[in-house]
Amino acid sequence: MPNATAIDRKTLINAHRDAPEGMMFYASIGELRKDNSLAPYWLAVNRAWRALSLNGVLCVEGVPTLYLSVRNKRVSAEEAAKLHCSFWNHGLATVFVLVDTTQVRIFSATAKPEQTKSNDGQLAGLVETMDSTRYALQLHSFLLQLGTGAYYRSHGQKFDPDSAVDAFLINNLRTLRNELIDPKCGLPVETAHVFLA
Repeated sequence: MPNATAIDRKTLINAHRDAPEGMMFYASIGELRKDNSLAPYWLAVNRAWRALSLNGVLCVEGVPTLYLSVRNKRVSAEEAAKLHCSFWNHGLATVFVLVDTTQVRIFSATAKPEQTKSNDGQLAGLVETMDSTRYALQLHSFLLQLGTGAYYRSHGQKFDPDSAVDAFLINNLRTLRNELIDPKCGLPVETAHVFLA
């Protein structure tokens, strides 16, 4: 089975530069910061770059959409789950591509991380796995599918907006607000909203 060393790191990273029209790949924070249209995302992407050890960010129509991390070693399922959790918490890009020496894992940002594997034995949020050669060969098609939304539709069960971090936080705030305005606490709605703001 081919592995990530079959296609060297630099070649795999740079293959993303041949993105379809309307997409731009940035292989460093410096490159990204040169594009002033992305200024609203600089801080968030910088945090993700450090937290996830990114090697690149693909933007679709000026919005960070794919985070790429290419590792020099095998990444265990436990470490991959932690990275997915960090990615999910970040809440900006929709897809995280994690490449190690044995496989390519593609994760969704709209699948809530779990401590255990799902019923089908896969890591929560894991959309698909493949070897690096297959990923490189299918890269242009994959990027087109991201840009048109076809990828999200074909893997709809893994891209549930109600499981995104912002939806999760809003649901938690709604629950807390309801507890605060419950007759046991007796706070007026306006006071509860001020408290949560």
